[in-house]
Amino acid sequence: PQEVDRDSYAISFNKGCYLGQETIARLDALGQVQKKLIPVKITTHSHPSAPQNIHAGVDSDGKPVIAGTLTSAYLLQNRSSVVGWSMLKRKYFKLAVPLTLESGEQITLS
Repeated sequence: PQEVDRDSYAISFNKGCYLGQETIARLDALGQVQKKLIPVKITTHSHPSAPQNIHAGVDSDGKPVIAGTLTSAYLLQNRSSVVGWSMLKRKYFKLAVPLTLESGEQITLS
């Protein structure tokens, strides 16, 4: 639930014992998740394949820095744009870094 921002809808921190309570309590105590499911817009009018890596530039060795994964992509019915879901690493939730897909398309966080 924390990875999809559903804490207030899906988790009771006042309830008694339940399956998975230890994991939920640990995430609550740490106050952060390491990855999150985030909607994205993709600058293309074709349908990109998923899954594929999302890059945030290159490192000092010239290798791409992987910010996360595009998990799904959908061409909107009016074919005006492509939207999708990505699982991004914590560092890139709100970071203003240009993100691109492995296939080269630019993406923006929705």
